Amino acid sequence: MISWLQQRRASTPDHPCLRWKSKTYSYRDLALLVRQYGNALEKYLYKPGDRVLIVEKDPFEQMILILACQLVGTIPVPLDPKLPVQSYRQLAKTVAARLIISCRPELLGGESWGPLVIPSTRIQMDFTSSAGLLHVQQQGDWVAVILFTSGTTGTPKAVQLTFDNLCASAAAWRERLQFQPNDRYLLCLPLHHIGGLAIVARALQFGFFLVLAPDAGSETMAGLLSAERVSLVSLVPTMLRRLLAIKKFAFPESMRAIIVGGGPAEGLDLAKWAEQEYPVFLVYGMTETGSAIAGGWLKDWENKRSENTGDSLFIGSPFPSVELRIRNDEIQVRGPVVMKGYWGEPDVSDWFSTGDLGRIDNEGFLNILMRRQDRIVTGGENVNPQALERILMEHPAIKEAVILGVPDAEWGQIVVAFVETAEVDSVFSATLLDWCRRRVPGYMIPKQVVSTSEFPRTALGKIDRERLLSLLS
Repeated sequence: MISWLQQRRASTPDHPCLRWKSKTYSYRDLALLVRQYGNALEKYLYKPGDRVLIVEKDPFEQMILILACQLVGTIPVPLDPKLPVQSYRQLAKTVAARLIISCRPELLGGESWGPLVIPSTRIQMDFTSSAGLLHVQQQGDWVAVILFTSGTTGTPKAVQLTFDNLCASAAAWRERLQFQPNDRYLLCLPLHHIGGLAIVARALQFGFFLVLAPDAGSETMAGLLSAERVSLVSLVPTMLRRLLAIKKFAFPESMRAIIVGGGPAEGLDLAKWAEQEYPVFLVYGMTETGSAIAGGWLKDWENKRSENTGDSLFIGSPFPSVELRIRNDEIQVRGPVVMKGYWGEPDVSDWFSTGDLGRIDNEGFLNILMRRQDRIVTGGENVNPQALERILMEHPAIKEAVILGVPDAEWGQIVVAFVETAEVDSVFSATLLDWCRRRVPGYMIPKQVVSTSEFPRTALGKIDRERLLSLLS
């Protein structure tokens, strides 16, 4: 990513590349900021490959910090700035972080953290002359970034994406969407997710203009889509549905692709979007594959509509350089977009199992049968039920807990907690939600709590999940 910025600065230094709030930045402006941040970072780092955790709520600052880390040869690890404080301690330990840059004051001043923790404001205060900055050219199979994903185990895993991974992914996207120099891409997905970070990589590699949204609010996005004459935008289904719910909202005539992914079939209003002739491009992918690995236009879905059975979701064909196959109903992928591996585990050497179920039809189109039952996707965020169940079981009043994903028109799925407890009343349910807010990020907090004195069970003594669902009001 950083080398693409340097190449753009050398070839078209004054060309506008990004809008943040009311200011437009050229490649020269962006490169200078990255170099200044890199200078400030160097005094806190020891060697190339050091891991730097970035806890920053400002997306522009987060982007500059990610690029500055790459400039000085370290590995950026951007994180959700809304996680519980104790989560950062565990994630820092997982990747043996050397430094944490944080906008969260409660992370500062802790002697027991291990890595040094500095406020993000100090980086700006430490700006020095850009002369003499010794940066390390990281390319190829060097790790460009580490992103955390819960995957299917519930334990956060550190996904190592190399420069080659990001380059191959960006090239595959270009072949499918045919990026143009005059494209204007609205970036409203978080940069600690691959969906957001990969857009930055594509923009730097292929030179289209980025419009960086300060937040993902539907009113904010609606205003930017119109005012900035946006031609490309990536959304999760919940974001698109909220946009369309705004009175008198209409996509600008400049819009040529609305990329939609990150949600289950229940979250996609495909028939409605097709009727309105929205230029929707459906995608399927994950952090471990550096973004999408398959996709197709909504018109392709219409042509295959009679073959869709309600328990599957048509996606489209594999991206260039991506190989897909089905083994025991599970989607497996191979190609240059597949991650180096999880931090602390062996590298991926051949086929990678996605954990999702699917089929490939006789024309080579991928259909998602379902997300694995041990995963809930709500508003584009992955929630692992087992991880949340373990947290709920720490509550002294809870004997047992079960987390289920329930289809929902707004979120695709919502998280519902079933708890076995002696305290069966609405007051306890409200108290439990407050208890959760102090321990898990917002998207993991159950939308509904159902308490019962005893779980229904099968003849073999297992919890009967279908009967649990019947307890829902």
